[in-house]
Amino acid sequence: MNIDHPAMRLLEDVKTIFRKDWKLFLIINAIYFGAILLGALIALAYPDLQISLIAATSQTYGSAGPLSIVGDAYLSGNIIIAAAITFVVNFFFGTVGMIIIPSLILPFWALLFCAYRALLWGIMLVVPVPGIMPLSVLAPHYLTLLLEGEAYVVAMFACTRGLIALLKPQSFGTDSRLQAYKKAIIDIGKLLIVVALLLGVAAVYEAAEVILVAGTAGGATQGGQFGFYDEEFGANSSYSNWTQTIPGNSSAWTSFGLSTGKLTRMHFESYGTPIDVMIMDKNNFTAYNSGTAGWSAYVTKEDAVNETFDFIPPHDDVYWIVMNNDGPEDVKIRMQLRYKL
Repeated sequence: MNIDHPAMRLLEDVKTIFRKDWKLFLIINAIYFGAILLGALIALAYPDLQISLIAATSQTYGSAGPLSIVGDAYLSGNIIIAAAITFVVNFFFGTVGMIIIPSLILPFWALLFCAYRALLWGIMLVVPVPGIMPLSVLAPHYLTLLLEGEAYVVAMFACTRGLIALLKPQSFGTDSRLQAYKKAIIDIGKLLIVVALLLGVAAVYEAAEVILVAGTAGGATQGGQFGFYDEEFGANSSYSNWTQTIPGNSSAWTSFGLSTGKLTRMHFESYGTPIDVMIMDKNNFTAYNSGTAGWSAYVTKEDAVNETFDFIPPHDDVYWIVMNNDGPEDVKIRMQLRYKL
């Protein structure tokens, strides 16, 4: 093996960085994954906050959201495309754009931002939510949290070394803060290769896990569009189409952010087995989910099998589509939602 080969020298440089600052690396791991655990505890204490964040994230990745390209990739069912887009977004946007570049200006940025991101992950993606993210869906995703999280830990580690270079340049073998910071920036470039490798593995696993195992948040899995009144809704509208299975004697639900007075149309099909379908706003859903009396639904379709109906939201809110299966057998349902923006 030629140790003078550029790739081998790069590998040795990376190993030297970790050997030199292994204590810092462990501390960064503790901060990041500690923030995830703290977020999980917050979710247990404030379940409404968890539901609100999940709903907001669903809108971000939905067809009208800023990261809709990611959601569309997963809905396509193509693991290679989904993995590639996930990697590009997580590396160039999530790491370089949101962690590395800001940290070159504010060296403490990575610590604060990544800890905050980990806290949000902990609130949303650790504690199971019946009907939205049951344990059977969430458990395979824990490995994604570990792989992708470790990539961000390495990015945090790289940027924090830049902060240390400014505070203690002697640790980089010089008394000059400028020279120490230059060395730290060069090391950031080397460590980004580790970040890219981890994010690459995480992207492939996440794409396979979501498409083959978990489905999208709220139980919405990939499914081809089957046409839904394009001429009436026009281009300024959002479309969702999914299938899922509701176990016997249980309920499931999913959520969408809808605007006041905007036409919303739903098509529901349960392949011959009747179930109840309801639409309610956040406050009513919270009461329903907690078992509190006094909740009501804006739309109730009892024993629905194959129906299409319209709904006009009375106010801006996150609205919940609740599907209640009172029968003993599992029911596969197909739902389609289109609404004006």
